[in-house]
Amino acid sequence: MNTTTMKDLFEDSRDRLGIGQMTGKSGLMREINRVKAQRYIEREGFWNRLLPEAIFIITPACLSELASTPAKKREDILQNIISSHIPCLAIAETGSPPDFLVYFSEVNNIPFFTSVYDEFLLESRLIALLREKINHIVLIHG
Repeated sequence: MNTTTMKDLFEDSRDRLGIGQMTGKSGLMREINRVKAQRYIEREGFWNRLLPEAIFIITPACLSELASTPAKKREDILQNIISSHIPCLAIAETGSPPDFLVYFSEVNNIPFFTSVYDEFLLESRLIALLREKINHIVLIHG
């Protein structure tokens, strides 16, 4: 099975992913071997059904929910991210991440980045980039 590191994934991809800020640099050596990205969907029980080993895209709605969630429940949610082996967090449509996510990223060696793109475009570009880096497949629209 082919793998790539998060560092290799992001190499030369700042513009393509609309990356603003990146943190959790110690987690950039994490390997990723799945062409999976999952974005937040407002649904009961969502946090208990995270796709394992998929890059997780945090939407503006998700960011609002996390920011307003009581600390204990937020800790449970963040623990689900850790136990699902999420290799990276991507925050859509934002330039500056909240302090609790910066801290979470650094303590748990889970890199994250902010992107100017909305969650749909970001998800599409991430999946295409993962295909290129892991499966060595490039799709060209005719």
